[in-house]
Amino acid sequence: VTTTSFTANWKAVPGATVYKLWVFSRENTGSNPAGYMPKTLGNVLTATLTGLISGHGYNYAVQAITADGESLASPSMDVDTKPLAPVANSATDILTTSFTAGWGAVTGATSYKLYVWKKEGLQFVTGYNGKTVNGSQEAVTGLVPGTGYQYRVSALKNTTASDYSNTISVTTTAQQISTYTVSLSAQPAAGGTVSGGGTFNEGTSVTAHAAPAKGYTFINWTEGGKVVSTSASYLFTVSKDHTLVANFQVAAVTYTVSLSAQPAAGGTVSGGGTFSQGTSVTVTATPAAGYDFVNWTQGTSVLSTSPEYTFSITGNLSFTANFTVKTPVNDLGMQDIRLFPNPVSQRLTVSGL
Repeated sequence: VTTTSFTANWKAVPGATVYKLWVFSRENTGSNPAGYMPKTLGNVLTATLTGLISGHGYNYAVQAITADGESLASPSMDVDTKPLAPVANSATDILTTSFTAGWGAVTGATSYKLYVWKKEGLQFVTGYNGKTVNGSQEAVTGLVPGTGYQYRVSALKNTTASDYSNTISVTTTAQQISTYTVSLSAQPAAGGTVSGGGTFNEGTSVTAHAAPAKGYTFINWTEGGKVVSTSASYLFTVSKDHTLVANFQVAAVTYTVSLSAQPAAGGTVSGGGTFSQGTSVTVTATPAAGYDFVNWTQGTSVLSTSPEYTFSITGNLSFTANFTVKTPVNDLGMQDIRLFPNPVSQRLTVSGL
């Protein structure tokens, strides 16, 4: 089979001295080969038809003639002439890992086969060792940056392939390294300092640092209003431009309340500790058995005579709960105060005994 011819062939029939060959166009009766409706041949088993249309579908059948007459026609045989070889065009859309291969359409072609290989080593690209393509171009992907490739294509008429096209060479572009900017800021500006920003290559690991100023604490890093880290040192991989904000807040002021009992055996105290500025604090004094609570003092100043003392804290404080020994009482609930005079020697006369 060629682009404009094919050779029909058949098996011999015993007793046959003449054969008739019928050839038809499967696509258009106006394209039937002249002289083959039928063509009478001698005692031969092959016949070559020429002057046919490239990439065209034909079929043929044969009759045998013997002394007894003509046989019925054989089953028909389909045959497609080879399409013309495509003309490959220069590659387009050349990138680091891909390009687009193209070629001119071929009349009569039902599909195409695309072949792509590395120029060095002549190794086919995976998936492109005769990849079936229906159109006249195809994106070739999965390539290596800065590498030379070649491609060619053949046209098919059903399963009949044309000769190969011309070969096209193409080199993918070299890998371009993208750079991105990391911009950092503090909110509020007086809340602290930031470091680690700048311009970096794509894929670089970058750490943004936030250091709170005196009286402030770090809260988080945000980007576009979204929290991306709660760590003052934020590690990330650069894949785009980044605008990061380190958020700070005024540090909470805390004060300590220290408590003691006087005397130590006089009772227990509770409610002391560390508190944020402005917190309402209540301290409690509980006298031990045999003692009474007297008052709360700070230094020499009396603060309260109530065992429970509530106040708003504004600084570090040291309070003393003062206790005293209970005064004894008699059976009548009166204070039992007994006076013992100084002993004096006296003579006592007792009579009437």
